[in-house]
Amino acid sequence: MDKTAVLLEAAEILNSDLKIESLISNILKLTANYLNARAASIFLVDENSHKLNLFLKAEEREDFWESSLDFGKGIAGWVAENGEPVISPDAKADPRYHSSARGGIDFEVGPLICVPIKRGENVAGVLEALNPSGSPEFDRDDLEIIMALTAEVSIALENARLIEKLEKNSREKELLFEISKKINTFLRLDEVLDSILSSLAEVIQFDAAAIFLVDPETGEIKPEVEKSQNIEFAELMRRNFHQHVGEGLVGWAARTGQSVLVPDVSADERYIKLRQSTRSEMVVPIKNNGYVDGVLNIESDNFDNYNKEDLKLVEAFAGQAAVAIERAHLLDEILTKRRIEEELRIARRIHSTFLPSKQPRIAGFDIYGINSSYSEVGGDYYDYIPIVQGQYGIVISDGSGHGIPAALLMAAFRASLKAEIRNNYAIRHILYKVNNLLCESVESGSFVTAVYGVLDSTNSILTYSNAGHNPPIWIKGTGEVQELTVGGFALGVVENTEYTEKPVVLNCGDIIVFYTDGIAETRNVNKEEFGTDRVVEIIQDNQNSSASMIANSILNELKEFRGDAPQGDDYTIVIMKKS
Repeated sequence: MDKTAVLLEAAEILNSDLKIESLISNILKLTANYLNARAASIFLVDENSHKLNLFLKAEEREDFWESSLDFGKGIAGWVAENGEPVISPDAKADPRYHSSARGGIDFEVGPLICVPIKRGENVAGVLEALNPSGSPEFDRDDLEIIMALTAEVSIALENARLIEKLEKNSREKELLFEISKKINTFLRLDEVLDSILSSLAEVIQFDAAAIFLVDPETGEIKPEVEKSQNIEFAELMRRNFHQHVGEGLVGWAARTGQSVLVPDVSADERYIKLRQSTRSEMVVPIKNNGYVDGVLNIESDNFDNYNKEDLKLVEAFAGQAAVAIERAHLLDEILTKRRIEEELRIARRIHSTFLPSKQPRIAGFDIYGINSSYSEVGGDYYDYIPIVQGQYGIVISDGSGHGIPAALLMAAFRASLKAEIRNNYAIRHILYKVNNLLCESVESGSFVTAVYGVLDSTNSILTYSNAGHNPPIWIKGTGEVQELTVGGFALGVVENTEYTEKPVVLNCGDIIVFYTDGIAETRNVNKEEFGTDRVVEIIQDNQNSSASMIANSILNELKEFRGDAPQGDDYTIVIMKKS
């Protein structure tokens, strides 16, 4: 058969369907047809287990026969290890022959041809054709044909894996978004956590999984939700799991706040055997504000079943569990208090946890924020959020209304924002998703205005988007004044709102003031408005002062201007000065 014709036909057939199962079927059919073989098999390298996964198809069978083989074992294992082809007139007479990989064939193997599938310099798999004993031998022409075929097979497999990875990543993000919505819909914590495990099962194979909660007073770790094919697993966990912080892999993660990937639990001295069939495990802490609230545990009956990408994905789901636990704790505290005084006390505590406990220390910048609430519970929020080395999220926002409703609205906004920031979306995507979550989960008429930006301190660039908020004022060292207006509508008003973002380059002496409407709209006894012009004047008068002195000068001038008039709204200011 002409090699060029083989390449053209094979390329067309192999690229017609790049679903892995369909592609493997087409590879085996082409191999058997081109080499007049009774059976064909393909061994693919499993990067997790470092084994060869076998897919074999004989002409008598419609389905695959699947198995696995160690590197170096059998003829295929030798080819995978050495990267060289093998033509054998009688495979069973070859000392490298291993019969365990031939369970799907009902004839005695005779002639065999086996070649490596290479991806660059690396072996990605092995392709072989087999015939019964007594059949004509495979020759050099057959070798040329199968080698030509493996070149197309390698490309098709690479494309199929890329498509599979992209689809998996897309599904992961979709599931995380769905969980974010459920967090703001479900009231019962166990329902949300069970949903998290169910969603995780769609993208990661596991034989058992559980989410544990840590009792902060006793240090006891208790299983909250479990998932397994074995219906007795939940009862096993609740009856026999008795661990405290520091005990076992789960307790280690709870104590250290670190994730752990264990390819072989029997080789890890921290492991405490509970489930007899477990071979490998991932354990991830569920953290809120630096404290471990729980642990997410994933177990497999296979050795070395998970990699670092799997661990990173489980950490993203643990982040969603952290938001759910935080929200459940807050709601439970509020709903269990009967008297309004208790509700106000809890709401004040909630709002105080929103605000940063200290000012950030960012090289090249002087940043200072301050908040003064109008009522016992404020509706303003600002924060500094470390993202990666040299990048910090800066947010200021204002929820509609006052008191407890405004604080709860801001709790939903803050939880949604932090959950989406963990997904590493662009700013415009973060606001798009947070907007939709608020539209679905808050009462009609409630909304949040906000400015969210990411400061790249290394390059002195602030990339921001303004969601219907008072435009931050940018006072340059040259004296020029600009407002940061690029963005979109307020959050929670119109579904599927698109947001834009814009970078600004900051030079030495530049100052940006973020503020809420309570600053500019404050009125004195004569009904005169404080306005943004006064804010600009105060900053220009204090341009050489520190960020904290500028912020406090604005508040002092504001209170003096207001005089005996009552404070009508919350005051929040964040000053960012390029040193």
